Amino acid sequence: LMMSDLNIKVAKLFIFSLMDLVVNRLGRYFGILILINVASRETIGILGIATGYLAFLGYLAIAPEQILLRDYPKGKHETRNLEISAFGNFWAIRSVLTLLVGIVIFLVLRDENLILAIVFIGLLIQRLLEGFTNLAQLVFYVDFKQDTVVKINFFNKRFLLIAFLLIFLYQSIYTYVAILILAQFIFCIIWSM
Repeated sequence: LMMSDLNIKVAKLFIFSLMDLVVNRLGRYFGILILINVASRETIGILGIATGYLAFLGYLAIAPEQILLRDYPKGKHETRNLEISAFGNFWAIRSVLTLLVGIVIFLVLRDENLILAIVFIGLLIQRLLEGFTNLAQLVFYVDFKQDTVVKINFFNKRFLLIAFLLIFLYQSIYTYVAILILAQFIFCIIWSM
């Protein structure tokens, strides 16, 4: 069978998207493996509870930027920059609101378990930064630049895994959260270039 240029392009984009998914999943898997081998049960429990509180905040994670994936191929290129700017503003407003709710949760938790409260707010900051990188990646996907997304994410995951090796030296839940925040901040800088 002879494949048309469009079919070849779609196949390449699919392969790059699949590679991106695999790189992200493996990165998370190896990061968790490192953490499990170093952290105590109590630390894993604190992370689990903090993640549970983050799941509650997931209800605020409305993502209208996904409209870009639906509308951009339909010829609405002339409003693209305006839409991206509007979605960036929406991300900022959503992040501030989520952070405010997160601060209320932090204030409630800190009296009962200060470590849990600090880990929760740290993971929340990392998640908000991740929202920015997701928006930036979406723009690349809309522009059919999945290969760029894969390359950047591959670098980012390698960097994060290397940073996770610090947990062997500094066995602390704070080290883990600090690595997540710092790495995500660096990823935001990379994606905004």
